Amino acid sequence: MSIIVPLIKAYEAHGFTISTGLNSFLFNNARAAPFTWLMRNGRSVTEGLGIALQEVHFFEQLCAASQPKRVFVIGNSFGWSTIALGLINPKSRIVAIDAGYDHNSLEGLELTNLISSELGLNVSATLGTSPQDVDKIIATQLDGPIDLAFIDGLHTNEQVLKDALAVWPHLSPEGIMVFHDVIMCGLTPAMKEIGEKLGQAPETMWMTPSGISVLSRSRVPEVAELLRIYAGSEEGRNILSAKAEWERERQRWRRVKKWKRSIAKRLGFHSSKPTFHTGEI
Repeated sequence: MSIIVPLIKAYEAHGFTISTGLNSFLFNNARAAPFTWLMRNGRSVTEGLGIALQEVHFFEQLCAASQPKRVFVIGNSFGWSTIALGLINPKSRIVAIDAGYDHNSLEGLELTNLISSELGLNVSATLGTSPQDVDKIIATQLDGPIDLAFIDGLHTNEQVLKDALAVWPHLSPEGIMVFHDVIMCGLTPAMKEIGEKLGQAPETMWMTPSGISVLSRSRVPEVAELLRIYAGSEEGRNILSAKAEWERERQRWRRVKKWKRSIAKRLGFHSSKPTFHTGEI
């Protein structure tokens, strides 16, 4: 059974309204529609949106297959993904860090710890920056190597590379690193460099709204099969890309034709049929 209902109710109990998993097409192709918005008094309370409903489901399946005992999260905000991981893995130890730079993120750390306590989860969120504080926090708050790391902090190629290199020495032999917003935020150069430096390139999960990438050391067949499925079909992506390009071209020509008609009308060149008169001139 999915954890989405208790997850949403945990935030509603603190006065938040949750919007997640919406279809972009139904909202004027808004890119942010699928992701999680935490709202209070009619306004979003976070700068960074939470993982999408579909990505919660991805983590449910990934954790069911990999059974992580220790989870480390970089980038907590209001704790949506941290609490989700706690509910998915109720027997696991989960530690999240956040630099506290974003609007309301310090309140978010407090809320994460409060909700964790209310739900009886072994989850804690603490103030910390990556890579400077990673070694210390892992050493003091986790009792062993990391089985699952979720990297969702500052979305620049330089920072994501630093995050990955900081976490890598602490990753267990079967450990998995998950990177959020890779396609959405143009982080593929970081994935390429991570592959070059660590000898294994992360795989893109095209079936996730943000274009998550995963670097997995797991030898569990179910994990490999899940990643294969979520990577999607290259043939399907090519067909959809061609279709999207055709739609864009059609829309462009529609705009051109409309512009030409507008110009012709302004200049008095009407395309109406000629009128024939009878009778004397």
